[in-house]
Amino acid sequence: VTGVQTCALPISSFTCPTTTNANSLTCQIAFSESVSGVVPGAFTIGGTSTGWSVASATGAGAGPYTVTLTTTGLVDGTLTLELAAGLAADAAGNTVAAAASPTTGAITVDGTSPTITGQTAPTSPTNGLTQAWTVTFSEAVSGFTAGDVSLGGSATGWSVTSVVNTSGTTWTITATGGGDGTLTPTIA
Repeated sequence: VTGVQTCALPISSFTCPTTTNANSLTCQIAFSESVSGVVPGAFTIGGTSTGWSVASATGAGAGPYTVTLTTTGLVDGTLTLELAAGLAADAAGNTVAAAASPTTGAITVDGTSPTITGQTAPTSPTNGLTQAWTVTFSEAVSGFTAGDVSLGGSATGWSVTSVVNTSGTTWTITATGGGDGTLTPTIA
């Protein structure tokens, strides 16, 4: 007795970045064996971030294949990518049995730069040798350091000594010194 056994073609990995603020991004997909049919038209895009398309799908064999998504206008929201069922196939004709999405989930598209929504200054006038300002951003930020802050005004001998995240959106800028006059921090 002879028979033909058909099996679903397994995907060994399918990943995308979890966030982006760029007009282009790449995802990676790999299979358990050599396949054909991994072309831009094999993928569908969804989510609330509009204007995206699959610009290319490059690779060979089992992969990994690089799938490049692009947009001409970055719209904040979510972005999903899905490989359609039945399009990628091995040499025996076995295909991906069900639509597949990246294991990393939906991509958050955030092209809007944070803005300063609130700030508090130390009591003025003061004779303290340490001054602190609180700055609140419109969204959580990372990588904000003392190097991002310059001090202006007529006071001399002051320097920013720390920038500390006190909550997701709120940061405290601390300066030390002693010269008389006005002191104003500016964020680059």
